[in-house]
Amino acid sequence: MDMNEYYDVIVIGGGTAGVVAAVQSGRAGAKTLLVEKTGMLGGTTTTGGVNFPGLFHAWGRQVIAGIGWELVTRCVAETGKTLPDFANYQRPHWQLQIRVNRFVYAALCDEAVVDAGVDIIFHTMLADVKPQAEGHGWQVTLCTKNGPTEQVAVVVIDTTGDANAADLAGFSMHIPDENQPATLSCQASGYDLVDLDIDAINRAFDAEVRAGRLANSALRIQATCMATGQAAGAMAALSASTGVDPEALPIADVHALLREHGAILPGDNPISVEPSHT
Repeated sequence: MDMNEYYDVIVIGGGTAGVVAAVQSGRAGAKTLLVEKTGMLGGTTTTGGVNFPGLFHAWGRQVIAGIGWELVTRCVAETGKTLPDFANYQRPHWQLQIRVNRFVYAALCDEAVVDAGVDIIFHTMLADVKPQAEGHGWQVTLCTKNGPTEQVAVVVIDTTGDANAADLAGFSMHIPDENQPATLSCQASGYDLVDLDIDAINRAFDAEVRAGRLANSALRIQATCMATGQAAGAMAALSASTGVDPEALPIADVHALLREHGAILPGDNPISVEPSHT
């Protein structure tokens, strides 16, 4: 791919948040480059094999929408599936998850990014990020399959998942003593469900959790990552077009752009609390 030397926004990492950030930035009119180290967009949802990116609803009410929700629901429609009944929210949360076909979802990510006018470069790692000498924008060094190359961006969005860009840029890092354990997604087969003692299996699992050998972490956060990615893309595009630092942008302008692209913001769907008559 022939890349430009200058971009308004460079997004490092084409995963759950990065795809949405790039699409939002591109749709808002910013000249955007998306950098991905593998050959497939989607991150945890696709290459990570965790293809149930919920939850988008809470207590029967949708709380996350926007570009991520658009991609997920398009994937469901393209594969002839149906969405869960979110109104019946008292079920176990896994029954409210939306399962997507990883490969169709990746293709839809490709399509959305290209349609937003975003440049994509695959099989590329970040080598360095440093501020421009005049203090406006960033010099980004990338390791591509054709060798190192340098681009300039007004704003860089770090969606690597490990804060690689922020670290290379010299920002202070907080690294906890104990990190999140790895997630292992697997599928079991070769058994008949009616022959299993589900209660015994659940008791054994609970015992392993109490012993600290397993963690009950099936509640995925990809939907939240999509929402924060869209917010980052909106702020980056506004910052690049106005020259105002992202943290100094009028919050009303950020909210207006996000709502224009389908996002739900705090206060949009207020939850009412009724007194109990018992």
